[in-house]
Amino acid sequence: MSNQTPYTFLVTGGGGYIGFHIGLRLLQLKHEVILFDVSYPSKAWDPNLVYSAPVGRERKEEISCSYGTLKFVMGN
Repeated sequence: MSNQTPYTFLVTGGGGYIGFHIGLRLLQLKHEVILFDVSYPSKAWDPNLVYSAPVGRERKEEISCSYGTLKFVMGN
């Protein structure tokens, strides 16, 4: 599996429990992950979550967690 090409995944509903954990698993597998949702993931699911400051009006930011860094886009 070390020869696997990393892909970029967009996880809609990434602020919810299932979407967030799918994103974490993909990150563990060394893929790039973009979470999209109207709300942020709960810090209760990963105590190591650290949110960056949003960039302009686009509401894009990065979330650092136990397995690396996810991109997060807030929208509806």
